[in-house]
This record gives sequence, structure tokens and C-alpha cells, in this order.
Amino acid sequence: MSLQLLETREWDSNLPPFSPFFFTSSWLDNIHDTYNLPLWKLYSTSQSGQITGFLPIFEIKSRIFGHRLVSIPFCEYGGPLLVEEYNPSSVSSLMKQVVQIQKQTQAKYLKFHMDSLMPNIEKLIWFQSHTYSNFRTSELYF
Repeated sequence: MSLQLLETREWDSNLPPFSPFFFTSSWLDNIHDTYNLPLWKLYSTSQSGQITGFLPIFEIKSRIFGHRLVSIPFCEYGGPLLVEEYNPSSVSSLMKQVVQIQKQTQAKYLKFHMDSLMPNIEKLIWFQSHTYSNFRTSELYF
């Protein structure tokens, strides 16, 4: 499986209208440019080729917090953004791409900031959850 990446124009034109601004290319590219963090704009498609999900991933290396992949750092929301209700094949496709990035980068874990974990995602990778005052963060260990 190869990584499915979108350029800025394609990314923004395909985002669903309900998307949080954290998912816009201007926000993601600003984080990328400001902190010089590698960024992958992943997406999944249906069998008909229609985009079904989005997942921006940044690579962060820190002496304190370790080497990790984070979906939208410095924000209170980040994780898979699905066009429809929970779609297991979309999540599976996105997570397979994340595992590919993890193998390339040798990151130790993936961090999402979201209200709740996607159903059954814990079966894909071992995870640990923490609740902070205003959001929930989930760490998925490789």
C-alpha cells in the first residue's frame, strides 16, 4: 500500500463543510512552516474513488516527550476526520498509512486529541488514554 497524500488545493476543496478549521491547509501549513515539522496529509477513498476520510500527521522529536507522530499538534482536536459516520474501512486505510509512516520515521507512538476514540481502533494498536481539562488525548503505541 502506498501513502495517499493530497496537495493543498486538493485537500481544502475536498474537506467536508463541517470540518473544524484545524483541518484546513492554511492551519496545517502554518504549523509545518512555523515549527519546521514534517507533515503528511493522508486521505482514504471508497472503492468508487470518493474521498472518505482525512488524517493530517506531523512528526515531532523531543528530548522530553520522545519521538512521536501527532495529528494536529498544539490543538485540542486532531485525529481522523471522516466524511460519513464511522466507517471502519476508512479508519483502517488511514491507520495502515500511519503505520507505514511510523516504520519510515521510527516514531515510538501516535497521539490524537479527540472527544473519544473511534470504535475498535484499540484493536489496531495498543493505546493508553488520558483526560485533560478540556480534551481527551489518546496515545497509540507501536
